[in-house]
Amino acid sequence: MTVTTAWCFMIFKHVLTNGESYFRIDKNTGVIYLDRPIDRDPGYKFKLRATATDQGETPTSSSIFLDILVVESNKKAPAFQTIPSSPIVLLENLSDFTYNIATLRAISNTDESALVFELVVGMTEQTNKLSTFRLESEGDTAHIRLARHMDYESIAEYILTIRIENKYNLAAETSINIQLKDVNDNIPAFTEVVSGSVLENEPPGTPVMQVRAIDADATPVHNRVTYELADNKDNFAIDRYSGDIRTLKIFDREEQDFYNVKVIATDNSPSALLPSGKHNEGQQVFRIEIVDKNDHPPKFTQSLYIAEAIPEDANINAAVMEVIALDDDTASPVTYSIVEGNEGDAFFIEQKTGKVRVKTKLDYETMTNYTLRVRAFDGVYEDYCRVEIKIENVNDNPPVFLPYKNNITQMEEELTSGCLVQLEAYDPDIPDRNQPQRIVYFVVKEDQRKLLTIDKQGCLSLIKPLDRDPPNGFDTWQVLIAAIDEDGSPSSLRQSTEVVITLKDINDNAPVLDVPQPVFWRENQSPGIIATLSAKDNDGPENGPPFTFAISSVASSDILSKFSVIDSKLKALVRFDREEKKFYMIPITITDSGEPTMTGTSTLQVVIGDENDNKMKEGYSSIFVYNYKGEAPDTEIGRVYVDDPDDWDLPDKHFVWSGGSHEFFDLNSAYWNDNNVSKERLDHLIYFTLM
Repeated sequence: MTVTTAWCFMIFKHVLTNGESYFRIDKNTGVIYLDRPIDRDPGYKFKLRATATDQGETPTSSSIFLDILVVESNKKAPAFQTIPSSPIVLLENLSDFTYNIATLRAISNTDESALVFELVVGMTEQTNKLSTFRLESEGDTAHIRLARHMDYESIAEYILTIRIENKYNLAAETSINIQLKDVNDNIPAFTEVVSGSVLENEPPGTPVMQVRAIDADATPVHNRVTYELADNKDNFAIDRYSGDIRTLKIFDREEQDFYNVKVIATDNSPSALLPSGKHNEGQQVFRIEIVDKNDHPPKFTQSLYIAEAIPEDANINAAVMEVIALDDDTASPVTYSIVEGNEGDAFFIEQKTGKVRVKTKLDYETMTNYTLRVRAFDGVYEDYCRVEIKIENVNDNPPVFLPYKNNITQMEEELTSGCLVQLEAYDPDIPDRNQPQRIVYFVVKEDQRKLLTIDKQGCLSLIKPLDRDPPNGFDTWQVLIAAIDEDGSPSSLRQSTEVVITLKDINDNAPVLDVPQPVFWRENQSPGIIATLSAKDNDGPENGPPFTFAISSVASSDILSKFSVIDSKLKALVRFDREEKKFYMIPITITDSGEPTMTGTSTLQVVIGDENDNKMKEGYSSIFVYNYKGEAPDTEIGRVYVDDPDDWDLPDKHFVWSGGSHEFFDLNSAYWNDNNVSKERLDHLIYFTLM
């Protein structure tokens, strides 16, 4: 087995792991060998991992997992008998698709008559990813033939892997190295077509232009280009190797103002494209102009240009001003450039027009003025001028706060005189910090402005005391302070900062009862604990629990004789009768553990639950029902009244008609309601029996 990872231009190191010491790998070729006899049963599968690492400056690697199956000793893998020697050299322009590039023969080592040959398709073009080659087999013989045209300039070498497999799925592999030989199959091509020029009246030998052609063949044997002129040989000469064109005479523009010169580029070996065997040639016509001689220098209209002040927030490409240089030579265009004073590459000048424009964002705080030195150049002569540009300050920077103590502690409900904290901000748009900064401060949150204020000097002070406790107070107050520059003008900018005020707790809240109400206690029940009392306090933990509970001294003697509080337990001292009194409102005093302590009084409602401990008595009720023309639908008309001091025993009662059902009414035995109004307008006296 071979792990194929070699490229023609890279070197890899191979490593094999998890082989249980039965196998080894050639670190250079990737071939795996048996290192010691296998003592495993047929069907056992070795699982290996092969890693290939390149030799780059920062090595990278890739791994694959391999399975090697142990088979019976009589099941042998096939083997190659005939393998062509490597490398096989082919001309890149080979076009005979029937040509046998390589022939391989194999032996099966089994009783089968034929093997299965496979030309492995690799992951790269060098390993036949594009199926440049094909395999054709006959019995134990396989032929490698061309399937696509080759190009040396694209791929110069191939590594083909041929695999054979027998009926036991045992296989063998071999590799063939195919190297391409470059042929002269590319014609020189000129890289760009430009025009040249030469001044009139210049002496012979004056440089005109340089031409260049490229031959795409990959090897120097075929890609070296030489140049020659096809015409105008009396007027110009070309360097055979560099392509430099020079004059052979003095030209007069008035006689002829341009020449079309044909240049031929020839490579250095017989062509593989032409049957004649001549070298490949490329040609191109170049225009050479005879131009007017520049004998007048450009001249700026002013030696000093002063631009109007430009704001520091000017847009990129905003126009600053235009400088003008005049030149009497109409054929010599003037180009402009900034040669000095352009700090931070703030400006650029249009080469042809002389317009100065903004190139990068300006900043008055960094640079307030520039003095540019501008050059006008006509190809031979030059002139210079100065351009002064003043930067105008704009308000483009918000105020900056100086460091301050942003966490302060204050006693709640205490109105402190003076500053809680002193803030100071400055305006970066005013370079001189000693100048008035024109900063205005204010409290951002509107609901806090009733409690806090800040003056022009940045003194944050109290208007009213701050409350720490719920429902309207906070233990920590986050106060946003804004600073506005330019005295708050329409173009002003603002910056905000935060002051955190932590309030110290004082014991200014009495505790209140925190028990679900009402509390229920059944009548006739023996004295005992009715409920466990709990309380809450809006003050902090240090001024809250533990709480002390007691029945208020203002409670009635009736309550004091029937209830008591021990620790946090409310107790019943007597048996209660609901028919005597249905509920009690007990005032409970609660004292916290603060310094000094605070006591509050809350009312606890105790409801006496009913028991069915009283007999019923006959009752009477009168119900008036109006049924117009007997058209009223079935309607609930009322409840059956019974005289019973017990008011929670309704589920225990059952209602039936006395003497049988009534002709015009129905009785709900469970809910003691009469319904179904009679269709006739009559008065009825109805009797009920209660059980």
